[in-house]
Amino acid sequence: PIMFYALLSLLEPGDEATVTKAGEAFAEGIDAASRVLDILIVDDDSVSATVARRYAERSGNTVACAATGEEATSLVSERAFDLVLLDLGLPDMDGFEAARHIRADLGPGSSLPIAAMTARSDPELRSACAAAGMIDCLSKPIDPAALERLFERVAAQARELGPRAAASVSPSGRAEAGVSL
Repeated sequence: PIMFYALLSLLEPGDEATVTKAGEAFAEGIDAASRVLDILIVDDDSVSATVARRYAERSGNTVACAATGEEATSLVSERAFDLVLLDLGLPDMDGFEAARHIRADLGPGSSLPIAAMTARSDPELRSACAAAGMIDCLSKPIDPAALERLFERVAAQARELGPRAAASVSPSGRAEAGVSL
């Protein structure tokens, strides 16, 4: 912002229209670059949930947490989230089943981005997550850089589609928008 205003000061007097247009473009750029996501973190391990929540909040996102698949399904039906971070080892159902419940409750055509979080490391896990309609599979302990990249991809998709529109796009539209495994 300081550089922006320093450059504006170099304009000739009387260029108020240019200054106004430049200011509007600058403000739009900030809005686009700082898209805040509404994220649901689903993890029964309070330490893992807290770590993921803190990383998400440090990036400026709003966060809700759930400890079970049933609680996650209920929250998703009540609130339009931009992203669900879903542990695969929940006490009441596994993450794949929880994802199916969330998708079923939102209805056909919904493509709320869901990303798995897991301490497992099987080679088949990523393909199983993709087959379940998840956009990513993050390993625990969570890598902050990988989480930030996920947030950026989902935010870029949301900017392309408009506010809270991501939950109503078909899965093929989501992949075309650049959010994929």
